[in-house]
Amino acid sequence: MLTRELAVVYDSLERKPTLLNSWRLPGEASRLQTVLLDVTELTERADNAIKFLSDMFSARLYRLAASKIGVPDYKSLAQQKLRTAEDLYRFLVDQFHQSRTFVLESLVVVILLIELVYVFHGKM
Repeated sequence: MLTRELAVVYDSLERKPTLLNSWRLPGEASRLQTVLLDVTELTERADNAIKFLSDMFSARLYRLAASKIGVPDYKSLAQQKLRTAEDLYRFLVDQFHQSRTFVLESLVVVILLIELVYVFHGKM
């Protein structure tokens, strides 16, 4: 699920950057954050479900079985993808804020130009 969502976000980032595309970033960031929270919650639930193995024999049996099927590798891979998703989320939010700042600054310049036209037009 996380891999699929990361692929969708990467595809959207590869599109030509336009003002309209940058306004879509909050939706994609929100969707990515939702998946990120879902995966984090799922991994926490799995870890908590395993903690019930307080019996020493069961705990050793679990560690042996987990190492045989590669649970630590999968867990490491999931943690790396979670870090990538967090970084990508921050990047999307920063890109949106930059585009919003550009639009607001442009509006301020347009308003100032309009005021200057009225000031100089009124003197003529």
